[in-house]
Amino acid sequence: MRAIGASHTPVSGIVEAQWVAERRGLARFHTEQPAYSILNRGIERELLPVTQRFGMGTLVWGPLLTGHGKPVDALAFTPDGRTLATGGEDRTTVLWDLDVERTAARICARTDPALLAADWATYFPDRPFRSPCPGPGSLIRTGR
Repeated sequence: MRAIGASHTPVSGIVEAQWVAERRGLARFHTEQPAYSILNRGIERELLPVTQRFGMGTLVWGPLLTGHGKPVDALAFTPDGRTLATGGEDRTTVLWDLDVERTAARICARTDPALLAADWATYFPDRPFRSPCPGPGSLIRTGR
C-alpha cells in the first residue's frame, strides 16, 4: 500500500488521526475526500487549512442531484422540459426546476462565501472578471 485516505472526515477526526498515527508510528492519512461545490464551500474555512498543515492532498467531489438520501435510480423530464423528476432508492421523489434564470438566481442567493475577484483570477486567469451574479445585491466583492 502506498497511501491511505479518508472521505467525509470531520476536521477533528483528521487532527486526531494524524496525532494517533504520529504517536504510535502508524501510517497516516495522505488524502481527504470532501464534498465541494459552489453551494457547499464550507471546506474552505477549516478543512483545507488543516489538510494543508498536515501535508495532505484533497480530492474533492461534487455531488450531483443532492436531495436524496440514497442513489438516484430513476429520472424523467416533464413534457415541457422545464422540470426534472428524480426517484431515489430512499423512496423519495424530487422535482428539479430547469429554468436557467431562476436556478441561477437561487444559486447566487445561496452562495456563501461570495465569489471574490481574486478567486476568479485563480480559476479563470485568461478571462476578464465578470460577475456570475450580476445586478443589485451581487455577491461579488473585490477583496479577500
